[in-house]
Amino acid sequence: MVSIAPDFHEHLKFACSDMWKAYLRVICEEVPDALHILDQFHIRAKFSDDLDKVRRQEINHLNKEGKDPVLTKSRWFFLKKRSNLTSTQRVRLKDLL
Repeated sequence: MVSIAPDFHEHLKFACSDMWKAYLRVICEEVPDALHILDQFHIRAKFSDDLDKVRRQEINHLNKEGKDPVLTKSRWFFLKKRSNLTSTQRVRLKDLL
C-alpha cells in the first residue's frame, strides 16, 4: 500500500473517487478529515440498479398475487429526466406514482 506523506494530510480538504471499496477504505484511513465526494456517474448507476431491482420485485409480487403487474415496461419512466418524457410517458408515470 502506498502511504501519503504526513504533512500532505494537513492540506487535503477534498477527495473524489468512485465507490470502489478499496478507494473508500484508503480515503477513510489516510485522510479522514477530507470531504469525500463520490462521482455522480456511479451514484446514478447504483440508484438505477437498485430502483430496477425493487421494480422487478414488485412485478413478481403482483404476479404471484394474481394482480395486474402495472410496473411492467415502466423502467424508463422512473429513470428518464422528466423533461425528456413524452406526454404519454408523463401521464403513465403520474398514474404509477
